[in-house]
Amino acid sequence: MHAMISEASAEEAIVNIQLLISHLQSLNIEVEDLSTSDYYSVGAEVSRRVSAAESDSGTRGLVACGTDVGIWIFADKFPGVFAATCLTTADTLNARSISNCNVLAVSGMSTSKDSAVEILKPGSTRRLKRPVQCRISNPGKITYHAFSIIR
Repeated sequence: MHAMISEASAEEAIVNIQLLISHLQSLNIEVEDLSTSDYYSVGAEVSRRVSAAESDSGTRGLVACGTDVGIWIFADKFPGVFAATCLTTADTLNARSISNCNVLAVSGMSTSKDSAVEILKPGSTRRLKRPVQCRISNPGKITYHAFSIIR
C-alpha cells in the first residue's frame, strides 16, 4: 500500500500527522509526506493524486486539519475519491470496510495524540466487506422516510 500524507497548517494537525506517519512507517507502508499548506490546497493535492492512481494500486490519502471538515469537503470533490472524516475507530472501520473510502480526514482539534494512532489502525489494514448499495429510482425526487427534529 502507498499512502500520501498531508496536513493543513493547523498546529494540532501537524502533531497528529507526525504520529500517524511514524505509525504507518512502522507497518512498512510507503508514506509520501506532501508537507503542510492551506487545507483546501492539501485536500486538492492529495485527492488529485489518489484520483489519478489506479484503483487497484492501494494508493490512499490521509489528510488532517484543525476540524477535519474543511479538508474533507475539498478532498471529496475529485473523481474516484471517497473521503471520510474519522473521529473514532468505528468511523475509520466503517469508512474503509463498508464505504471503501480511500482518503481519511482526521481532526487536530478533536483527536488526542493518544487516540490518533488507534483511529487510524482499522484504515491501514481493513479491506472492503461489501459496498453499500444505493439506488434512487427517481433522481429528481428523493423521499426521506424517517427524520428527526432536534430543538
